[in-house]
Amino acid sequence: MALKYRLVKRKDFSKGAAENDKLYYAQVSASDRVKFRELCDALSVATAASSADVNCVIKGLIQVIKTTC
Repeated sequence: MALKYRLVKRKDFSKGAAENDKLYYAQVSASDRVKFRELCDALSVATAASSADVNCVIKGLIQVIKTTC
């Protein structure tokens, strides 16, 4: 799947850039949604983990993020 993006003009943060210098940056825009089950299945195909293992890890990651952030 190709990524869609747009160019956004922002301040140049590179070392030695003048205060008013601007650069164009690519900003990715999400256009499609993937169901959680489809994501788990796709990751299980790409790895040695089963779909159930991937499901547990992602749900665990979400819980850790919620409690630490």
